[in-house]
Amino acid sequence: MVKSRGGVVFRTVDDRVEYLIVKSSRGNYYGLPKGRVDGNESETQTARREILEETNYFVKFEVNFKEKVEFVLPEGEDKEMILFLAKAIKESSGEIDDEITEVIWCSYQEAMKLLSFDDFKDVLKKANDYINNNQLTFIESRCGILCTQCEYRESMNCQMCINIDNPFWGTCKVKECCENKKLEHCGQCKEFPCQLLESFAYDKGQGDDGKRIKQCRMWSK
Repeated sequence: MVKSRGGVVFRTVDDRVEYLIVKSSRGNYYGLPKGRVDGNESETQTARREILEETNYFVKFEVNFKEKVEFVLPEGEDKEMILFLAKAIKESSGEIDDEITEVIWCSYQEAMKLLSFDDFKDVLKKANDYINNNQLTFIESRCGILCTQCEYRESMNCQMCINIDNPFWGTCKVKECCENKKLEHCGQCKEFPCQLLESFAYDKGQGDDGKRIKQCRMWSK
């Protein structure tokens, strides 16, 4: 089975929601950013990498939205596509994948007209309904820190630890442990809260008196 991971990427502009649609050079169709799993990646690692490669945007994922689509390719091979709801954080300075010829921000109505396949339209409709009817919660780090509230994020040009190999201060053992276990955040771990996480959360100099542990619990609900 061919496994593909990606996302419904959105942003808000003046309280208006816009969606990111890509045009593929293969088949000349309009779709959502996605791609095949590479090696030992987790689902979200693949989705995040593919979204960045195809759109040049760093993203953060909504905690509870995940849609699976299964179909048969023209060659007769089964394909499984999993799509997450992703909010665009910041545009990268890199180059877009050669397979993508256009990246378009548009309204929900425009996106529904552009998308070439019903499967994409069905997922987009579910995502749009979810945005309109739910309080969204986004995973911003592995350990539970809310990166959008970090005073160093802008000055250090940090894209949140979920989008980079190493934080600006160096190697993070918590991030490394979480990603080695293919977890999106520490709250998904069977050993949560572990001694390593607690040592960071309650560190006298850099800790937050356990706030990040509480946040991981909220993400896990």
